[in-house]
Amino acid sequence: LAGIACLALFTLWFVRGANVKLACLVRTLRPADARLYAIIRRAAERVGMTPPATFLSRAPMANAVSLVHSRQLVFTESAVAGLDDDALYAIALHELGHLQEPPSQRRVRAAMLLPIFVLMATFPLSELLELDVLWLALAALGLSVIAARGFRAFSRRMETRADAVAHGHHEEPGAYARALAQLHTLGGIPAVLANSTHPHLY
Repeated sequence: LAGIACLALFTLWFVRGANVKLACLVRTLRPADARLYAIIRRAAERVGMTPPATFLSRAPMANAVSLVHSRQLVFTESAVAGLDDDALYAIALHELGHLQEPPSQRRVRAAMLLPIFVLMATFPLSELLELDVLWLALAALGLSVIAARGFRAFSRRMETRADAVAHGHHEEPGAYARALAQLHTLGGIPAVLANSTHPHLY
């Protein structure tokens, strides 16, 4: 159990910024260039927040992600190269919407890791509580499935919320929808994604 607790603490430390530092160390991430940072600064001013640290990723797929726990943004180089400034601005508004999630919602995101550690702790818990390991494992698996469904619904709500931030703060109606269409085309992303936390494109 002590080892699992240490792993849990390491995981929380990792997602709160150590992952970015490691990626920069091995050069899979680098700080945003002047063009992207200017776009992020403009978007941050629009939503009323301090511009977050932003990085460029060498990942081949055109995409952008928000690192909610460390409050950082990552854009792939292919997205920055393939999208115009207005599209990047619209996407940035969406990602900043995630960084504006209340602390309670960030805690729910952190709790998404709990089912993994519950499953890992099944065997030592069975010995500690003198319970049958098979029944304990089945119970832990069942709870994990239920939690996964709940977390998926939660993530979908957070994506919808971030979409609303982008729609509501962009100066031009429909600009965010056009930016999403560009991103899907550039990255070869299907308009409808099965079992995705993101709403369908249309």
